[in-house]
Amino acid sequence: MLPMLQAISAGGVPSLVRVPWNEPGSIMKALDAGAGGIIVPMVNSVGEAKMAVAACRYPPTGIRSMGPIRARAVDSEWRQPICVVMIETVEAVARAREILAVPGIDAVFVGPNDLAVSAGLDSSYEASDPKHRRLIEEIIEAARASGVAAGIMCGSADVALQWYRIGFVMLALQSDTRLLEAASARIVAAARELIPGDV
Repeated sequence: MLPMLQAISAGGVPSLVRVPWNEPGSIMKALDAGAGGIIVPMVNSVGEAKMAVAACRYPPTGIRSMGPIRARAVDSEWRQPICVVMIETVEAVARAREILAVPGIDAVFVGPNDLAVSAGLDSSYEASDPKHRRLIEEIIEAARASGVAAGIMCGSADVALQWYRIGFVMLALQSDTRLLEAASARIVAAARELIPGDV
């Protein structure tokens, strides 16, 4: 993570780290390494949202320990990193307005596939099932009500446009592993077309 954050800051763009879980130690470690913000997965309650915010803030508003050696050097806003919570279960959608109203929550990020699985539906970035789409629409409505930015994993440019049109502004197009897989498939297919024999 640290070399990646160094490269990102050298490029002059903001950095967000999705931590493995809503665990203060992981959040603080990423922030101390220079992350401009944190994305916290599987936030299902107000209490969990408050816990995520507290790990991002120094006392008296939070519990973050004082050790921002690199963070202080690269980020003039080191005292107030961005706190993004992920809503990706039916349980969390039912509490979305309360979760997103927690002071210190800056944005919400939707995991559409986990959300579909939580609802007993087939996973899809585009939410082809009307029930799935309605759950995602409830999240964007809650984000608007609380005045927080909303993001979502899209999988493709077409799906990104679909979600942008209803108010999502943080549009993750694809994961690094899927990008690598797609690029590898393309280069192998091109080689098979150009090189005779069993390649």
